[in-house]
Amino acid sequence: MSSIDTLFDNYERGRLTRRQLVQSLAAVLVPAAGASAAQASTPAGVGRVINHVQLTVASIDRSREFYGTLLGAKKEADFANNTVQTLALPGNGGWVSLRQGKERVGQMDHFAIGMDNFNGPKLGESVRKAFPGVKVDASARSVFLADPDGFKIQLISKEDAGG
Repeated sequence: MSSIDTLFDNYERGRLTRRQLVQSLAAVLVPAAGASAAQASTPAGVGRVINHVQLTVASIDRSREFYGTLLGAKKEADFANNTVQTLALPGNGGWVSLRQGKERVGQMDHFAIGMDNFNGPKLGESVRKAFPGVKVDASARSVFLADPDGFKIQLISKEDAGG
C-alpha cells in the first residue's frame, strides 16, 4: 500500500483529521530532502483543502442517490457528455465527482487539492521546474500530474465548486 493510500485509509478510519490529512499530503508532494536547496525551500504551490475526489462508478444515477442519502450531496453539474457529474456537499464542504466508466469501476480517478491564489499556467511552470520529467497538463482552471506511484492529482483553486 502506498503512503497516499495509507493516509486516505487513516483519514477514512478517523485516525487523522482533515487538517492532518492535508498537511501529510502536502509533505508527500513537496520535493524530497535530497532535492536542490531552491526546490526544498520553495514549494511549487500551497495546498489548503481537499477540494474533491473523482470516483469511477458503474452508474452515476445509483451513486448520486447513494451519496445524496448518505451525505446530503446534491447534483451540481454534468460534464463530458453526461459521463461526469459533480455532487456538492452541504455547507460548501467540497464535492464528489462521479465518472461513469466500464474500466476501473470502484476506484478513485483522481483527487484535487484546493490551492491559494491559483494561477494554472504559473503553477504548471512551478510544478514542471520542481519535478522535471513529470508530465504536467496545465490550464486556466487546473493543473494535472501524477505522483510517483501513479495517483492522478488535480491542483485547483480552493474556491472551485465544480459547477
